[in-house]
Amino acid sequence: METLSVQANLATPIHREPIRDAAAWTNASLGEDPKARLARRLRPAELAAIDDLLERTRDRAPWDITARDAAGLAELAGDIRSILTHGTGMVVIQGIDRSRTSKDE
Repeated sequence: METLSVQANLATPIHREPIRDAAAWTNASLGEDPKARLARRLRPAELAAIDDLLERTRDRAPWDITARDAAGLAELAGDIRSILTHGTGMVVIQGIDRSRTSKDE
């Protein structure tokens, strides 16, 4: 039977250089309106695509809905993916009017 060796020092090394990545932000570095820097407002076509998706999938379980069902939202998904992976690493989606749909939708 093979035994496992344990390293004497398992501590993560301290990083002592400034991190210059776009996702390494502070409230101050986002400027006077941090929320605006993190926001992504939905466009009318995206809102229409969401409405269409909800209408077409109304009678389906959420886990049965795939990206193929939401093809009209591909550009939005790409924008969000880019923000999360190459930008600030956080996004606040704005523009959904909750009064237009029920809680279940």
